[in-house]
Amino acid sequence: MAETADIVCASCGAQLQDRTAFCPACGAAAPGMGSTGAGDGEIAALLAAASRALKRRDWATAREKCTEAIAREHDNRSALALMGDICMEQHRYEDAASWYQLALDQDSENVSVEHKLTRARARVSLCSTLTFSLSWSRAS
Repeated sequence: MAETADIVCASCGAQLQDRTAFCPACGAAAPGMGSTGAGDGEIAALLAAASRALKRRDWATAREKCTEAIAREHDNRSALALMGDICMEQHRYEDAASWYQLALDQDSENVSVEHKLTRARARVSLCSTLTFSLSWSRAS
């Protein structure tokens, strides 16, 4: 069995779990979660700002920063997953599922995103069932 190395947040030193996209303590992007391009520092800063805004429930800022990161690097799996998280927090489950699927397309072995996608799809199904039940009971 292969051992996994300890991963530590470069911003605050908190211990990170394997394959996490952001530090739960400070919101900074975890190492190795985006591609390794020229603008990685700028993208990491945008994603950290988006993550902090999400924690404050500042949806507009979170979406703005995350959208800017995606515009710079459209296949950044951390940005795609974070946009899914933003949508989930806003109860926009279909949008969340779409973003999580895009993130999973970039990293098919990411169990965390796979669980988030499953949860988003379950919420979509539940909302559809509840909507149908309400409309059926009103028609009766």
